[in-house]
Amino acid sequence: MSAPIYAFPEEPLSGSETKPRKVGSMKIDIASKARRKTAGKFTCDECGKDFTAKHNLKHHMDSHFDIKAYNCLLCPYRAATRATLNRHIKTCQKKRGSPQ
Repeated sequence: MSAPIYAFPEEPLSGSETKPRKVGSMKIDIASKARRKTAGKFTCDECGKDFTAKHNLKHHMDSHFDIKAYNCLLCPYRAATRATLNRHIKTCQKKRGSPQ
């Protein structure tokens, strides 16, 4: 079995802790609401966007404060979600010629 190519820090790495940044766009909001069958139960305290799943609100809040808790071990890249890191790793491995 090969060594993992990602790391999960014990404490999330955070960026700017001062002021939340704007997340997403109007186009993304419209598309999200068009896909939904039910209203969101979880609401962001920073911008008022609502989410149908609690983990999506957590990822959204991390985006406001630029928290990227998932680190690539092949390069300096950091991601906010495990799925984003996994997508990055596929391309990072190809660039570096690492086995998949």
